[in-house]
Amino acid sequence: MLTVNSVVDRHDATHGCGVHAMYAIKLTTDVYHLLQRGGQHTLCGLRVSPLISERNGGRLQMVDSLPDEKKICKHCERINKQDSELE
Repeated sequence: MLTVNSVVDRHDATHGCGVHAMYAIKLTTDVYHLLQRGGQHTLCGLRVSPLISERNGGRLQMVDSLPDEKKICKHCERINKQDSELE
């Protein structure tokens, strides 16, 4: 299982842009994404809505804590794995 700190540390060291320990979710799916610093895009490149609302259930929204019931995006996980292999 991935830990937030390992993702942040590896991506910061490798890419310089880093990720912030925040997540993006869609209320309608069971997947979460890791956010890049600035919070406008996910690690896998998806755009995040700056507005948080239940009416935006179909859009990616920022959340502060790791959602227990959701799984990490397979693309975010793959990118994280590639980053860790570079170390």
